Amino acid sequence: MASVADLECLRNWRRGDVHAGLDLVSRHVPELRRFVRRRLRRDIEDVVQQTLVIFLEKGPQFRADSSVTTFLLGIARNLVYAELRRRIKIEPRAEIDTQTEDPPIEESWLTLETSLRDLTGAIAELAPELEQILRLVYFERLTMAAAAKRLRLPSGTVASRIRRAKATLRRKLEARQELARD
Repeated sequence: MASVADLECLRNWRRGDVHAGLDLVSRHVPELRRFVRRRLRRDIEDVVQQTLVIFLEKGPQFRADSSVTTFLLGIARNLVYAELRRRIKIEPRAEIDTQTEDPPIEESWLTLETSLRDLTGAIAELAPELEQILRLVYFERLTMAAAAKRLRLPSGTVASRIRRAKATLRRKLEARQELARD
C-alpha cells in the first residue's frame, strides 16, 4: 500500500502538478539506484533513467494498491532483465584457451561461483516485495522490527514474507541443481 505522502503527491500529480510527480519519483531514486546497481555493473544510470521515464509515462495509471517503490522496482526489474538479455546476445562468452599453461581453476571455486551465480539469479527472480524484505534483513542487516518500520508493515507480514522468500529461493535453487545434474 502506498504511503500517505506518496498518495498525496500522486493525487496532486494527477491533477496536473508536475512538481508533485517529480517529488514522488525523487523520494524513491536512491533505493531504485541500489536495486539496479546490485544487478548490473554498468549502464546503471541508463536503466534508472529508463525506469523513471516509464514511471512518468505510466505513473498516472498507478492504482496505489501497492507501494510506489514496488511499482518502480517492478519496472526496473523488467528493464534489468532486458539489459541482461541484450548483453548475452551482444557479448558472447570468451572461448577458453586450452593451450595455456596456467593451472586449471580448482573445482571448488567453480562450484562456489556457480552457487553464487545461482543464488544471485534466484534472488533477482523474486517478486520485488520479497526481494526487498530479504535485502533489508539479510544484506542491510536490519532487524525484522526495523524492516517492518521502514516498510510501514506489520512485523508478522515481514516475517511471513521472509518465510515465503526463503521457501521460493529454496525451490528455485533446487530446480537449478536438478537442471545442472541432467
